[in-house]
Amino acid sequence: EPLSALDAPTQDRMRSELKRIHHETGVTTIHVTHNREEASLLADRIGVMSNGRIVQIGGAEEIFRKPESEFVADFTGAENIFDGNSKVENGIARVDIGESVKIVAVSKKEGDVKACIRPEYILVSKHSINTSGRNMFEGEISGILDQGPTVKLKIDVGRKFTVVITKKSLMDMELETGSRVFLAFKASAVHLI
Repeated sequence: EPLSALDAPTQDRMRSELKRIHHETGVTTIHVTHNREEASLLADRIGVMSNGRIVQIGGAEEIFRKPESEFVADFTGAENIFDGNSKVENGIARVDIGESVKIVAVSKKEGDVKACIRPEYILVSKHSINTSGRNMFEGEISGILDQGPTVKLKIDVGRKFTVVITKKSLMDMELETGSRVFLAFKASAVHLI
């Protein structure tokens, strides 16, 4: 992990430099990292390992959006992973994830599934959201974690969802623990395993 001991600004510069060198030389390089951002910035292809074995190989988009296992989903940051039961009609899955919460996904998978939604794919508003997203819920903020320029919200809609928004959005909406909010996400944002 060549960049792990460097401060953040130096890491950013080194990532850019490594990307430039890889592009200019065309040399195949194996870069080991546990940093998701670093992997997605530098890699043409990513291999995810668990217990010394490669469990999934693909492009960054494929690995992050379509994990093949719960381990890969969790490892790549799909923090909303729910056990559910899927019923499909016309290519649209309706997934019961418990506590009277049902989500819609674009999938043909039926039966027992794991429904994965990345926290950055979820919109938050103090008012009902006018969106093409097929999933909309009203809930209450049960926790706020400050992460510098972003904040991580825990929102309870019967099941707890994790959502990432900018700190500016948090301040503009005057959100705090206990605030009532709406969250929405597209059916295409849900990946079923």
